[in-house]
Amino acid sequence: MQLNFDILTGFSLWPLQVMTMLGAITFCASVMSLGLLLVAVVIFKIQVSFMTVLILSLVLVTGGLWTCLGVVGEYVGRIYHEVLQRPNYLIKRVVDGESEDPMPLREAK
Repeated sequence: MQLNFDILTGFSLWPLQVMTMLGAITFCASVMSLGLLLVAVVIFKIQVSFMTVLILSLVLVTGGLWTCLGVVGEYVGRIYHEVLQRPNYLIKRVVDGESEDPMPLREAK
């Protein structure tokens, strides 16, 4: 099961970026729908059921949550990729030889 999930995601940021885009699209679509609904109510005096407003509000909140979740996930994913590029260990000092590093690490006090 874990291998299938690893193959699906591939340890990439692609699923997180898809989540962010879907959230942004959902959020924008619900804002436009609520705007059109408000115009229809104010200008054309159309009566709208409470269920319509409730569903559009839930879609608005869901789109915002998806967007925020995708942004935070991408942030964590970038931290993960940055950590992968770090060395496994640092050399504190060189014994029996010269250091090639022009700026050697300072010893902790």
